[in-house]
Amino acid sequence: MKEAAPTDDWFQALKKPHIQAGLGISVILLFLLAGAAFSGAGGESSERWGFQAAATGMLLFGMGNALMSLSADNINKYWLTSFACYAGVVGVGILLAKLQTGFWINEAGAGSYKWIFLVLTVGYLVILSIVSAMKNIVNFAEREEWNEPRQRD
Repeated sequence: MKEAAPTDDWFQALKKPHIQAGLGISVILLFLLAGAAFSGAGGESSERWGFQAAATGMLLFGMGNALMSLSADNINKYWLTSFACYAGVVGVGILLAKLQTGFWINEAGAGSYKWIFLVLTVGYLVILSIVSAMKNIVNFAEREEWNEPRQRD
């Protein structure tokens, strides 16, 4: 008896930037809840834990989104949606961190978290550019017809 092939519906859904953004925000919430539970149990967590959690969610979204962009058919449309979702993750992350810590990103760590967020954003754009270049090289190599090596004199 032949078994049915497993469906990859979850993987197809994971390729969508808004689903990835939801996962990034879920990670932020998970880390915030873990920090609150740790503090509630008598442990000491950083007063800037919310911004650390937001940076973690941004990094997770950025890396996952860049990898998933390899399978996009229309890279420009995918990037447009990805940039909007990334901005959403950053905005929600900052708001959740503000709710958890009580101060805005400019006040957190003498502005160091603002720089961390800037570095993560620039890193995200650089990684997307590298992935795009890799995809273009592979597409070019796949189109190239190579029958035999050239003879040298």
